[in-house]
Amino acid sequence: MKNKFSKILAPLLVTAAMTANADTGKPAATSAPVRVRSTFTQPKQFSEGRDPFYPESTRVFQAVMAESPNSHKADVSALVVKGYYRDSKGAFVIINNHTFTTGDEGNVITPGGRIHLKCVDVLPNVVIIECNGSMHQLPINLPK
Repeated sequence: MKNKFSKILAPLLVTAAMTANADTGKPAATSAPVRVRSTFTQPKQFSEGRDPFYPESTRVFQAVMAESPNSHKADVSALVVKGYYRDSKGAFVIINNHTFTTGDEGNVITPGGRIHLKCVDVLPNVVIIECNGSMHQLPINLPK
């Protein structure tokens, strides 16, 4: 049994010793790893790509249609502050039946359609929101 192990280990030890002593004198060529970023594009029509699980689905193309540049800009004048509450933790406002606090984002329903807005800050007399890429101020005019 000892003889079998020596027959197996001897060539391995010789190979290991040869590779350890086989220094060529040149430093090993190391290249910096190349960082590859994956990019994904949303197809706009069937010829550009399909959903592999539901090939006949048009759901993939609906997202592109929603982001089309000729979609109407939201009418910010339809936004109304309907409620205001402040406590030790912060301030909350209700804009068109949707509650916001500083930093919240959400979709608000208006007569002209949905508007996506971000509540930037809630001050005692005004709410600062970001909508359509620009800042707007909504006054807080509530009966006391």
